Amino acid sequence: MATSNVCGVRLTSVLGSLRARKVLHEERYQSPLSTHSFIEAFLCDLEISSPAQVKRVRPPPPKPAKWVPPPPNHVKINVDAAVAKLSCTGATAAVCRDAAGRFLGVSAQAIVGVDDPGTLEALACREALSLAKDLQASQVRVASDCLEVITAMQGANLGRFALVLQEIKDGLPGSHR
Repeated sequence: MATSNVCGVRLTSVLGSLRARKVLHEERYQSPLSTHSFIEAFLCDLEISSPAQVKRVRPPPPKPAKWVPPPPNHVKINVDAAVAKLSCTGATAAVCRDAAGRFLGVSAQAIVGVDDPGTLEALACREALSLAKDLQASQVRVASDCLEVITAMQGANLGRFALVLQEIKDGLPGSHR
């Protein structure tokens, strides 16, 4: 017998004895329709409150990130930043590769007192240009995943990163101080 049928039979017998008790002791009669309605509502409540069988569907495996090389005769510097959970400290990193994907150099910094991800990403972009200068690379592409910094860098308003981004723009070839 199915679980819901057993539950229904047991519930019916319990409610039947309760109905008989009300008739004997309280002189209250209930129609079979009201008893049936009560049982149906109670079973619906049981179904709602019981844990549903969840069919677990596995999401498709994520596609591995693919490095996009720079144009020929260029180097690409990928930058990123992170924030420590338990202290007011951030870290920046810049990794330089040529068009063939060969590793050329890396720079990493821990920065105490800065825990804003956007500011750290702007500082990572500045560090990328310092790394390019150290590697004597003249044709450089910097890749960042922080849209806020990229948008500020491309616009006339440098936003809350103005000091760092202005320093980057001043250090670019062809800029006038």
